[in-house]
Amino acid sequence: MKRKYLPIYVFGFSLISYLTYNFFNKNDKFHITSNDEKEVTKIEKNSSSQLKQKYSKKTDKDQINEEMIVRELRPVEYVTWLKNPQNRVLLEVRDDGTKIFRKGNVTITVMANGEEIYLPDEF
Repeated sequence: MKRKYLPIYVFGFSLISYLTYNFFNKNDKFHITSNDEKEVTKIEKNSSSQLKQKYSKKTDKDQINEEMIVRELRPVEYVTWLKNPQNRVLLEVRDDGTKIFRKGNVTITVMANGEEIYLPDEF
């Protein structure tokens, strides 16, 4: 390879590498538009309303299988279910006003100022 052709080869190789990189990564890009954001919020609202409907119509069978239903929930639905103050079991009330509740496999500590701390059994 002659020394005067070296810049041409380097430029050609870099151009081919750049075009190949862009060609294969073109499909990996995900552009979020305002319509996509609206769809996501709409899905979250629908899932939370479905969750409310699911737990507003409880029967004895639903109460027995509640733990299995909780495992099937998506993370957004699980957090909505967990923050709902219904069906919490009061374990302890301390002198400083702190209340300790139990819901599912999570211990919920409600401080006197209203702050809630969630501690799952895994910890």
